[in-house]
Amino acid sequence: MQATKQVPDPNRWWLRLYGRHRPPQVLFLHGAVGDHTGWNGVLRVLREVDPETWTYAGIDLPGHGHSAGPACTSIEAYAQELVAFLQSRYSPPWVLVGHSMGGAIAIEAALRYPDLWAGLVLVGTGARLRVHPDLLDRLDRGAKREAIDWLMAWLFGPQAPESVRAQSRARLEQVPLDTLRRDYYACHTFDRMNDLGAIRTPTLVVGALQDVMTPPKYSYYLAEHIPGARLVMVPDVGHMLPVEAPDELAHAIEEFLSGIRQFGSRQMGR
Repeated sequence: MQATKQVPDPNRWWLRLYGRHRPPQVLFLHGAVGDHTGWNGVLRVLREVDPETWTYAGIDLPGHGHSAGPACTSIEAYAQELVAFLQSRYSPPWVLVGHSMGGAIAIEAALRYPDLWAGLVLVGTGARLRVHPDLLDRLDRGAKREAIDWLMAWLFGPQAPESVRAQSRARLEQVPLDTLRRDYYACHTFDRMNDLGAIRTPTLVVGALQDVMTPPKYSYYLAEHIPGARLVMVPDVGHMLPVEAPDELAHAIEEFLSGIRQFGSRQMGR
């Protein structure tokens, strides 16, 4: 599929660059109702391990963090806007790293615009992201506090520190109810289970064995159906893998990036 010709609104896409003063090469997409800060721990480790090879970018999706709203209502819309924004400023190819809803956006972008990517890293995500009806009911009733309580019971593994949980709750309480609704309905309607075989981009799948939001079977399915995909499963953590186990995740990403470095050296401006 040809890349989108949509004219992007630059205010809807805020990103923070990490690394050398050059265009971003590895793009990090957060999950539903998150923002770029969810990747801070992972990016800290990546920059310590390899400060020279790659330039990273933590992105705030529309309606999140520093980016203007409203949030999109579908994964397709997020992917289309993302590509329009990237192509308006930078040259491909890029590596997409996506957690949860961000992983769904990465899958959609890889299928719709296959020539733009040097690699995919899919973290705690799935080819279909049905949302539990109890959460949708709370969102439909406008019961934001109940929705947050429900999420806090599902997002983390049993060993997640209380400080991490408290920081996550504080961020959730700042998210508008409309963004909660839009993100989780976008996830609920996403389904690419029958299309994964068309992905030709080198792919790393990282799952968490204690994840109840996107259970391990989701990661196994991605790895089995994306040609050539590599799978890493992290024990003792839940859905919020980027903040529960940033070191393990960063090292898995660094190893994957090392594997595509020769391609990157030829194609990504180095």
